[in-house]
Amino acid sequence: RYLASLSTGGAGTADATWNPSPDYYVNALLPDANGNVYAGGSFFSIGGRASYGLARLAGSGSGALDPLWAPQVNSQVSAMALDGSGNIYIGGMFTLASGQVRNNVAKLSTSGTGAPDPNWNPSASGEIRALVLNPDNTLYAGGGFSTLHEQQHLGFGVIAADGLPSTIQ
Repeated sequence: RYLASLSTGGAGTADATWNPSPDYYVNALLPDANGNVYAGGSFFSIGGRASYGLARLAGSGSGALDPLWAPQVNSQVSAMALDGSGNIYIGGMFTLASGQVRNNVAKLSTSGTGAPDPNWNPSASGEIRALVLNPDNTLYAGGGFSTLHEQQHLGFGVIAADGLPSTIQ
């Protein structure tokens, strides 16, 4: 109902067996090199289990939720980016990521439980709606914010790999 896997050939037929069944909107999807699919959105459960706003799903079979990777956010996830080094960046409209204060943007591990990076906290004053990561791990963020890392940025900002403001503006 809110999420489907479609064939890329022919008519784009839906895969009837891949059915994670989120209970509400999915705003962002991101595949990884291991065949998983990260889902971000406004859902409260997915795959029949509680998972608020963020989940890692199997990209094949039924699209099962990975119960071990379980970071928690307290509101919606709207954007995501992977760095290829074991981290996922998420943006949205949240103030907590797994119990740590993270205003609208966070860096999480893709291994283990998905713990937030304790030293990475650029903090945005409003919703992050778009994230793009360069090969040098410079993160570009767009959305409805006026400050990023306590500096004025009207809807667009650049975050260095260490989470500090970038010299690229």
